[in-house]
Amino acid sequence: MARLWRVIRGTIWTIVWIAMFISYLLVQQAVLTLGARKPVDNMVTVLPTYIVLYGVLILILVWLHARASQTSMRALMRTTFSHFDRREVKLIVLGFGLFLIFQFGFDFLVSAKLIPLPSNVQEDQQASALSPVTEYLTSAFTAPIVEELLFRGILMNLWNYSKSTKRRWIVIIIVAAIFGVVHTRDLIAWLMYTFAGLVLGYVYTVTGKLRDSILVHMFNNAILTLI
Repeated sequence: MARLWRVIRGTIWTIVWIAMFISYLLVQQAVLTLGARKPVDNMVTVLPTYIVLYGVLILILVWLHARASQTSMRALMRTTFSHFDRREVKLIVLGFGLFLIFQFGFDFLVSAKLIPLPSNVQEDQQASALSPVTEYLTSAFTAPIVEELLFRGILMNLWNYSKSTKRRWIVIIIVAAIFGVVHTRDLIAWLMYTFAGLVLGYVYTVTGKLRDSILVHMFNNAILTLI
């Protein structure tokens, strides 16, 4: 009976996770489309819609994160807004440093024409040209929050990453690979996103605080959007 319940619970969570991921894609597309239609990306018109759509999505994901990690919303908020310790700061800096090294290496290979520019990167550049403000806000702020909640906050906790060291690394690798797959079908870009997922997963599992992987994700996306 207990095994049957685990199967049912896993199926329900899988459906919920897929539904939330699709909702994220729809919200992202709706906001970028709206921003592109407004002259010079008029945020006075776009911003209210942006806040409502992403605000509702993030609130739901935070609640699901609390459920998946089997903690209360109050405890989750207390942990999120607690003081940073030295270990957290070191890991955030380490994670961001690894991203920078990898990105500079990737840019060098592309500029030297040793590898082609991934198709998804070209699409992001086109979206940025059409709607620069909404694209930057999404890439540097809301996307890291939503994606960390989806992948590290919900998915990794559902797979009980903290059960053992071996299981932790298995879960980090699997979630990182999924993180790469949902972002692109291009092999080179998949390797890039999978590497990012490995770094983010490691940061989260060491500190146990999602805010740390969110900050690393934000720093990385902000720099990439500005380059």
